[in-house]
Amino acid sequence: MNSGKRNSSKRLAVTLFVLAQSFLASSLFAQEAHPAKSAAPQPAAEARLPLHDGWSLQTSAKVEAKGEV
Repeated sequence: MNSGKRNSSKRLAVTLFVLAQSFLASSLFAQEAHPAKSAAPQPAAEARLPLHDGWSLQTSAKVEAKGEV
């Protein structure tokens, strides 16, 4: 009967090892899926150009210039 307990303990150890390896591998892949935030500085509020006023919309049918221009 002692060998039955030993086999059961070995199976449990192998199962736990496989689960731990799977967890570690999945956590590594999860980290690669989310790239690190860039360290580029954000523009200052004074450097922003508000575009909510002073604009109008015109149809492109009235524009005589070609696309290259």
